Amino acid sequence: MKKVLTSAALIAGVFMFSQAQAADQGVMDRLEALEKKLGDTSGGNLISAAKKKIDVTLYGQVNKAVMFADDGEADDVLFVDNDASSTRIGIKAKTRSTGNLSAGAQFEGEYQTNDSNKVSMTDTGASSDTFAKRQMKAWVKHKNAGKITLGHGSTATDGIAEKDLSGTTLIGYSHIKISGAGFKFWDDNDAAYTEILPATDPATITDVGDVFNHLDGGRQDMIRYDSPSFAGLTISASAAEENYSDIALTYHKKFAPVEVKAGLGYAYEGEGDDPRNRISGSASVLFDFGLNFTLAGGNAEYDDPTPATSRDDASYTYFKVGYKFKAFSCGSTAVSVDYGVFDDFSDEKDEGTVYGLQIVQKVTDINTEFYLGFRNFELDRTAAVYAAVDVNDIQTTMAGARFKF
Repeated sequence: MKKVLTSAALIAGVFMFSQAQAADQGVMDRLEALEKKLGDTSGGNLISAAKKKIDVTLYGQVNKAVMFADDGEADDVLFVDNDASSTRIGIKAKTRSTGNLSAGAQFEGEYQTNDSNKVSMTDTGASSDTFAKRQMKAWVKHKNAGKITLGHGSTATDGIAEKDLSGTTLIGYSHIKISGAGFKFWDDNDAAYTEILPATDPATITDVGDVFNHLDGGRQDMIRYDSPSFAGLTISASAAEENYSDIALTYHKKFAPVEVKAGLGYAYEGEGDDPRNRISGSASVLFDFGLNFTLAGGNAEYDDPTPATSRDDASYTYFKVGYKFKAFSCGSTAVSVDYGVFDDFSDEKDEGTVYGLQIVQKVTDINTEFYLGFRNFELDRTAAVYAAVDVNDIQTTMAGARFKF
């Protein structure tokens, strides 16, 4: 009897398995197709568009670092998300077109914990802990007429002050406060380390973010136009919410011995506390043997200067020299040093000075970049009321890695 029951159970199991296998043949076929795609070494993307003749790409990166900071009163080790190139994920879609007309869309967001530009000695966990939008836009492009973009994305002057061919922008470029904007300045003459308070707003302590600004554009809900490239030259213009408008001229060209990248832009901000009129730009030259130079600068005009301080226009100049070479077989190595002077951004006739050192090592086989950077921020408060103030320097050192996919 026992053998009969066992045989019956075996027969029933085989029958049920065969029925399930037949019912799931479609699933098996799809799995087999996926295995073939996974085995494809051509680098194809595994995402398929719901509509035909559209290519869809999933991409992203994780960028984490360890930061050591010293503000003259205290020092600390912090674990941060590198704001020079934040942790993010996105999807791009583009029509397959053999004609002059094409269209596409992009959705990109970031999720940062302990942002390197927000942490401080009193807030070592500075993070919004939310998924923030970066790009949510659609575009239409004609090869001969140019490109129109609508949605949330980069205005025409976004990146205009950041043209940099050094290979070290992952840890340092003209937007120098990405590794320390939240740290506060202190008075070294006071044994109690008095906070440096702006006269116009005594409740607010002056920090790195108040003193340093590279006057670059940003991302907003906007409409933007980009012309076709003429011998490396492109004209862009955009209009955005809150009566914002800007125009930019960019250039990118490779010659036999050098590569050149440059940009110049003007922006008008109709509302808010940002400068009403600003001009900013940058240029970078990379020689084929690795030596490179980068220069950036800008000027900001305010419609309503603060009467109490007779505020001047704000301005800055930034310079970097670097060298790219292959020290190891795993990938290229880039090193650079930079220096910048920033005047009158904090509404107190301040002069901020910064210098730094950057190193980036690529490891091609694992698609990862390792980096190390040092920054020294100085604040010189020139107004007579601050004659007795000796402000401590702020120093940050950040080391980390970025993995892209």
